[in-house]
Amino acid sequence: MRKKLIATIVLLFSFFGFLFFGNQAKTTSSTQKDYHRIVILSDAHYPSKLSAAEDSVGRQTKINNKLKTINDINGWNDVDLVVFLGDIVEKLGNAEDYSKAKEFVDKLTKPKTLIVGNHEFMYEDYLTTNGKLKWASPELRAAKLERFKNAFRLNDLYYIRYIDNYLLVFLSPDVTNGKYLTEISSQQLSWLEKTLAANKTRPTLMFFHAPLAGTLASYNKDANTPNFIVQPEKQLHDLLMKNPQILLWVSGHTHTPATNPSFAEAINLYEGKILNLHNPTLDGKIIWTNSIYLYPDKISIRTFNHNTGEFVESLDRTIPVDLAAK
Repeated sequence: MRKKLIATIVLLFSFFGFLFFGNQAKTTSSTQKDYHRIVILSDAHYPSKLSAAEDSVGRQTKINNKLKTINDINGWNDVDLVVFLGDIVEKLGNAEDYSKAKEFVDKLTKPKTLIVGNHEFMYEDYLTTNGKLKWASPELRAAKLERFKNAFRLNDLYYIRYIDNYLLVFLSPDVTNGKYLTEISSQQLSWLEKTLAANKTRPTLMFFHAPLAGTLASYNKDANTPNFIVQPEKQLHDLLMKNPQILLWVSGHTHTPATNPSFAEAINLYEGKILNLHNPTLDGKIIWTNSIYLYPDKISIRTFNHNTGEFVESLDRTIPVDLAAK
């Protein structure tokens, strides 16, 4: 099935024959190479959603694995950018959570950027008396979004970067009075529409905490439900279909492990056009990270198992970027 997925992606993207050209925005690298490498970290929940009361040894093991992962990435000499896909904080997004999350992020010595997950802003600062999360008021959600910007020194919650001819679009859930966990505001949608219209000729990668609808099998009670896909679903769908330069949607949120049968399968191709790259949580027993390699004529994706110290070759994928066809 892995080989069939790769063949399907290659055929589909070759068929559409995307043409990309225009002014080049250069990104420098510490090594001489013909690609730019982006490493994805998602759902760190640092230190760990597993409490010491539940399992003190298991919690410490997870923390140690996360720190080892950071050390692994710090030791890779070809990394141009690391993207944190949200849910960096442990659970609540209170001041203590943010302090620990910032400590974790600061251990990474590579260039990095971050976007918001639901745990950064959606919940009250304290658990309920029965230990459950409680949704925060709109005022507290707004304050926590400001806390995110201040903690990680960001000017905006959504923004773009250029790497050579590629456009990278970073989006964040920012609706403070909505009913969904990962919802994009009308203001952000308007900005996105204008941004995409101004970059029609650039191969584009989108980064957001939640995935696109229908890009995973419904393997549990949450997958593909409204709180576990990007919202608003219809408006996003219409906008994405108007912009065939979008090749990749990079998401976390679902905690889908690399061992899941739909982690890297044909179902990940949204409407036959956009590959949704799912990223596992760092809070699991095994830690995998995806690396995206941007070449002039293709995007390569590789999945690294930090427990074994090896790439999982069966999960390798390639998206052609045809600059000359059409």
